[in-house]
Amino acid sequence: MSFSTTERDAIMGYLAWPATDDSRMMFDTALSQVSADSAAETRVKAILTAIAAIETQIDTARNTVGSAYTQLLAEGQRKVYQISNTLGLEVKRRVFGG
Repeated sequence: MSFSTTERDAIMGYLAWPATDDSRMMFDTALSQVSADSAAETRVKAILTAIAAIETQIDTARNTVGSAYTQLLAEGQRKVYQISNTLGLEVKRRVFGG
């Protein structure tokens, strides 16, 4: 298995890295190392799926009074940090607010 272009772009976006050649080279290196460990790759892909689900809930909760909006933002950011820790790449800025 390996990461698709869509998955790579999503990870870069969640970690708030710029789409520069240098960033892409760093990501390619980190993702190649993770892809060498099938359990780690599966974990990152599961986290990406969870973040996508959280984003869907955030879109719904954003417009609902009394929703769990703040909790969802925190959970989304927690998942981003899980990817950051797995890849050994820092989060450049918070993409889920706060």
